[in-house]
Amino acid sequence: MGSLFERITDWIKEGLIEAITGQYTGIFDSVNSQVADVEQEIGFEAKVPETFTNGYGFSSALPGGQESRDADGNTVESVRDISVNYKKGGMADIQLIAAPSRLSDTPFAGDSTFTHGETTLYFSVTENLFVPPDYQVSEEEQALADAGKLNIGYGSPEGERTKGQTMYWEDGGVFYTMISFDNTMTAEEFAGMAGEIIDLK
Repeated sequence: MGSLFERITDWIKEGLIEAITGQYTGIFDSVNSQVADVEQEIGFEAKVPETFTNGYGFSSALPGGQESRDADGNTVESVRDISVNYKKGGMADIQLIAAPSRLSDTPFAGDSTFTHGETTLYFSVTENLFVPPDYQVSEEEQALADAGKLNIGYGSPEGERTKGQTMYWEDGGVFYTMISFDNTMTAEEFAGMAGEIIDLK
């Protein structure tokens, strides 16, 4: 998997939406101690707000990593990152992942873009379909999958659809990814949260 997006796609295909932090280790108690401990372990600092004006609040911070593999499954490149989870009553969790570099040279792209100061934000929505092993994919579903608009995961006893929302941006040499699933927020609201992160000193 050559990029964070591909790693997210793998998680989705494996039905790991609820376990998105499964690759991460460590549990801490407070915002400052969690973030400080993680930053010390991964070797770089990221902008991590405690709360957002829309009511989302810090839940946990965990160290992790991304890696790219060759055709034989050998790791050819890796990078450490920090994964921060935010919660709000009645809303889907939001995951913020920050890394000091990207594993892919592919330019950021999105269904829509926003600008905050001099920073460009890229927002994308992807449909995820979980189906039984013997499910026959329709031509329409296959076309969406080929276009990168539908992730299809096999192994679910019943068909289930989810929607993933992702925002990407780079700020001060750190690459940020904000992820949520079946969130009712608009792209503009995600952009507002990203702007609050960018504005942190």
